[in-house]
Amino acid sequence: MAVTVVGGNQEVTLRFVNESGTYISIFWIDPNTQAISLIKGDIKPDLIFTFNSYLTHRFEVWELPDPVTGICDGEEEKTDDQNCKINYFQATEAPEQGED
Repeated sequence: MAVTVVGGNQEVTLRFVNESGTYISIFWIDPNTQAISLIKGDIKPDLIFTFNSYLTHRFEVWELPDPVTGICDGEEEKTDDQNCKINYFQATEAPEQGED
């Protein structure tokens, strides 16, 4: 997933490109409670979208099982204890964001 930050001061516009090849969901992590709030779910591969946030905000990205097979990327078969990938990123002043 590629993320581009556009903006000055503390407010930024985040531009997302889902380059993962799998469906994902993005959650905002509350800096005080660490609770997560869904920003956007069921994001298809290659989907591009933007939303406003602030520098230093952290986010959690969940890989979702394929809607047809029910399998996470890289797994050969579905199991009851299947774990899809979870990753994190933070909005920073760098023009191109990466994963934590």
